[in-house]
Amino acid sequence: MKARYAPRAIFTVVAAVSLCSGAVAQTAPDAVPTMGSAMPTALPAPLQTPASVKQAARMADPFVTQAGDQGLTDAAAGQLALTLGSSPEVRAYGQHLISDHNMLLVPLQDLAAKKQVTLPTAPDASHQAMLNELKGKRGATFDLFFINDMKKSQAEALQLFKAASQNRDPDIAQFAGTAMPTFVEHEKTIPTL
Repeated sequence: MKARYAPRAIFTVVAAVSLCSGAVAQTAPDAVPTMGSAMPTALPAPLQTPASVKQAARMADPFVTQAGDQGLTDAAAGQLALTLGSSPEVRAYGQHLISDHNMLLVPLQDLAAKKQVTLPTAPDASHQAMLNELKGKRGATFDLFFINDMKKSQAEALQLFKAASQNRDPDIAQFAGTAMPTFVEHEKTIPTL
């Protein structure tokens, strides 16, 4: 019985050696490994996929995705304020949110492209729950819930952008630093009833 498995073991060793020598040939076609030379430590480029590179970029710094989520949430909340709000101040603040987030969208898209990060197309689950709750309110009740939600949301956004303005990545730090005054202003101008 042992003889029956021997060819399979030999085939496995030969295949492994062939793969290793192919990896060396792909990484340096004109270099021949010698006794003192180091074996390549990285996978050859053909084995890396763009999706794995994008996933690594997303995991490296979640700020870009979080900023996209914040923008979507604020713009959607602003739209709800325009249609469901009863006070002129709430409706004006909603319009202000929409305008500011539309202004920040192009620089954020540029940053996402540079960092190979896909921006979200819908708010995350917790923000969507907040928006769904707002959709069920009308008039003065909507205004009260909207103001309370904006106090929380704008404080979170300001914290996110302050932290990102100190990021080691200069592109992220610059974007966050440039956008941060918008969130300071949003927090300061939340309507009161």
